[in-house]
Formats: sequence, C-alpha cells, structure tokens
Amino acid sequence: MLTSGNKFASLLVILFLIAIASVGIANAQNSNNSLEEKTSISVQKFEKDPVESAKKIISDYFLAFIQKKGSDGTALINYKIINIDTSDLNDVKVSVKLTYADNFDYPPVEYHVVKKSNSYQVNKQFCAFDMITDSPTRGTVRCSSDGSASI
Repeated sequence: MLTSGNKFASLLVILFLIAIASVGIANAQNSNNSLEEKTSISVQKFEKDPVESAKKIISDYFLAFIQKKGSDGTALINYKIINIDTSDLNDVKVSVKLTYADNFDYPPVEYHVVKKSNSYQVNKQFCAFDMITDSPTRGTVRCSSDGSASI
C-alpha cells in the first residue's frame, strides 16, 4: 500500500520523466530543421537591415559547412563575401568566393537569400565546377536548385 508520501514521490518521478521526454522530443524536432532553416532570419529583422542580415545568414551557413571539415566531400576551409545585391528583396543575391582544401582557384558563386514563409534563408543549390584540364570552360561554375548542376 502506498502512503501519501510515496504517492507524492511517485508523482514527482512521473512528472520528471515526462519533462525529460518533452525536452528530448523538442530537441529532436529542432534537429530535423535543414541548415537553411537553422540559419534563417525573421522577415521583420531582415528587412530592417537587408545587407547585414544577408551577410549574417550567409556567414552562419558557410561556417556550418566549415565545421563539417569535409564530411560531405572536399573540405571548405574559408569563404569571402564579394558582393550583396539587395535591389530585389524577394531574391537577394550574394556573391561568395569559396576556398576548399584542394586549393583550386574556384570562381565566385552567386547564392540567393529568399523569403520563405516568415523568414529569409539561403536557397539551397547544387554547384558543379568545371576542373577538367583540357575543357574550354575550365574554371566555370553552374548551379541549380533542383540538383541538376551539370557543366
């Protein structure tokens, strides 16, 4: 038979377990967000200072790739924002020079920061760099957001 003290202790243990489970579920849901979502900025904040906001979004985005240390391929070791064009707030264009561990001189790539729902985020894209020695288009890049970035 449970005494009132034991009932209270049991109730506290159950509430504690529910709280721990809730935190775990919340963290799991947050980790399911894409990198683009994790590095986004609210529309209100972005539109107060589009240049600085786009710079922050791009910086956070590429710092996350640098921290991966090449787990997805050749390691990105640095990036430099060359230009930010905010003439169209529906499609802010950010030119970025990427430096990879292979030290090939890659051309700048244009990334797009776009409004999605209630925030601005990097529009994920796939880029193919032509590094073929005898290619007439060597040193060029083609990007697409549908995964078909072929040279």
